[in-house]
Amino acid sequence: MFLLEDMAPEQLVHAVRTLASGGGVLVPAVGRQAIDGYLATRGGCDDSRLLPAVG
Repeated sequence: MFLLEDMAPEQLVHAVRTLASGGGVLVPAVGRQAIDGYLATRGGCDDSRLLPAVG
């Protein structure tokens, strides 16, 4: 689980419920950082091939 400290209370409640049911949570900002870090280690790629972020 990766959450940011400035999450809205409703988002936190949703995240806890998702985790309790066996799901996973990754806020969009953290997801973008993870993708950017991964691409940096692979020499990058054309961003036009990536799907737009949702949320």
